Amino acid sequence: MAPATAVLVHGAWGHPGDWDDVVGALAEAAVPALVADLPTARAPEATTTDDVEHVRALVAGAGGPVVLCGHSYGGIVVTGVGTDLPDASRLVYLAALVPDVGQSMADLVGDGPARSTSEVEVRPDGSTLLLDWASPSWDYPADALARMARHPRRPFAAGARGTAVEAAGWRDLPSTYVLAERDASLPARLQREMAARCDRLVEVDAGHMVVHEHPDLVVEVLLGEVAATSSAEGPPPAP
Repeated sequence: MAPATAVLVHGAWGHPGDWDDVVGALAEAAVPALVADLPTARAPEATTTDDVEHVRALVAGAGGPVVLCGHSYGGIVVTGVGTDLPDASRLVYLAALVPDVGQSMADLVGDGPARSTSEVEVRPDGSTLLLDWASPSWDYPADALARMARHPRRPFAAGARGTAVEAAGWRDLPSTYVLAERDASLPARLQREMAARCDRLVEVDAGHMVVHEHPDLVVEVLLGEVAATSSAEGPPPAP
């Protein structure tokens, strides 16, 4: 049986390149990966509905089971894709939002900036942009800041905050939550509340950008989930 495809979904203000190290490591393990480029980062009028449809198209192109992984706001997107996925598919939430049906980003975190210490510019079209990306204020190790600096942040469409999801894939699919204990964007307390909706919890001493601070752990989690798609013996081993 061919391995599942990892479908990777960036967060608000994110960039597909955030997953570069993860994609490279998965390729070395012969695991295919598809990376989202969310419409809400490319068009000010886009909403979460557009993001969900974009990811659904990626899943359809995978041609088999997927491990659908969302970071931060990307958790809303992978949730909204719902349960209309190939057999054996699984969900991974990486320091991510986990809404229920009818909930939006605003319902979970409010209407303020995602990170209270960030400088956020509100643009004329209503979208927002982080101004202090990869600065020392993010309090990451130097190697993580260097990885973060590879790709600038992109605008985040205003309509994404208030668009509720119409499906909740975690209700029917196996799901794992990776909780970042030092997260300044989504406090660990809030993450823990959302993680209760998932089947499995992995905790890591990390800030919000787990994919840059601990790419090896992210790869380890994903490889475990990929292996679990071809086994009925239970959840993957803990990292």
